[in-house]
Amino acid sequence: QTYWGETPDEAAEQALHLLARKAKAVTPPPPHSLERIKRVCAQGDPHTALGYDGWRPRDWANLPTDGLRMLASLLEEVEAHLAWPDPVLQNVVCFIGKSPTEEAERPITLTSGLYRLWAVLTKSAIQRWEDDTQGFWDKAIRGSSALRAAVLREFAHELGACLGTTSATLQLDLEKFFDTINVATLVTKALALQFPPRELYLTLQVHTAARVLRAEGHN
Repeated sequence: QTYWGETPDEAAEQALHLLARKAKAVTPPPPHSLERIKRVCAQGDPHTALGYDGWRPRDWANLPTDGLRMLASLLEEVEAHLAWPDPVLQNVVCFIGKSPTEEAERPITLTSGLYRLWAVLTKSAIQRWEDDTQGFWDKAIRGSSALRAAVLREFAHELGACLGTTSATLQLDLEKFFDTINVATLVTKALALQFPPRELYLTLQVHTAARVLRAEGHN
């Protein structure tokens, strides 16, 4: 295993401090009911890859009532203090094949079970923001897909041809796109667009945390 992390630059640190203040100014959401937590856990994939903590949300679906209360209490503590337990801030990076016919691999990050559960429980706030903010030009939205975007693009070209006009498409492929994201810019733009600050702050804590590279041998 190889273990490493990144040290945010000064601009990123300042942006994260501003985000923390904004997040703390927002009233925490009401506690999640035990029934909803149990339902979300039961809907989880029983075969999804494990993160650093070794738990899947599905593993908690059969907890007794006292166990569900402890899980709900832990989620309340996270929301109250806007901080994760240390094991949640450890991410596992592993490699999967791009396709059955290619030898090339791409890295994916496996987050902890608690973070995955929280993300599902709180996604309604993100969906409301998305519904209120998305523009007609947006393609990376809920319910969309690469195929849908391609079909709409081709339809626009065909319509232009029928009208006797010239059309063109410029497509840019950003290699290692997520490695090009600037945290300071992301936070500044997100706040300007009124993205929910609590959800963003807790999410960035995980996605800017240290990572463990897991290398496995092949038979």
